[in-house]
Amino acid sequence: TDLRHILGDLIALMEPRAKSQGIELTCSLEELKPIHADPKSMEEIFNNLISNAINYSPEGGKVRVTGRGLGDYLEIKVEDTGVGIPPEELPKIFDKFYRVKHPKTRKVTGTGLGLAIVKGAIEAHHGTIDVQSVPDKGTTFRVLLPVMPQPSP
Repeated sequence: TDLRHILGDLIALMEPRAKSQGIELTCSLEELKPIHADPKSMEEIFNNLISNAINYSPEGGKVRVTGRGLGDYLEIKVEDTGVGIPPEELPKIFDKFYRVKHPKTRKVTGTGLGLAIVKGAIEAHHGTIDVQSVPDKGTTFRVLLPVMPQPSP
């Protein structure tokens, strides 16, 4: 699977929505090797992460998607300048039905299943996801996925 195409399509699809909410959506991808993955799963994972980043960012915010090769892995980051997640809530955000309770996010609808599904799908592809967040500054989700082994010369 070539993530460059999947991410490019998702960015093109979400750009109008981001713009209408006053959010700058950018994407920078370099040296992305193919990965052994289900394209639909990858689309679902990054659709969820990018949608969340847009939903939880205020007008005038920025959402940046970056991807690069890191040896045997691809690193994809989805960074936003949104409301952030309090440190005590970070360990719970991948739990089923968990939703961060914050006055600024009351208008965001959802079941609280997205990140649980994302984490399950990434782990099923032998990858990892972690998150860093600073309240009122923003959040970065970092996904590592193994690249396909390259045949030896």
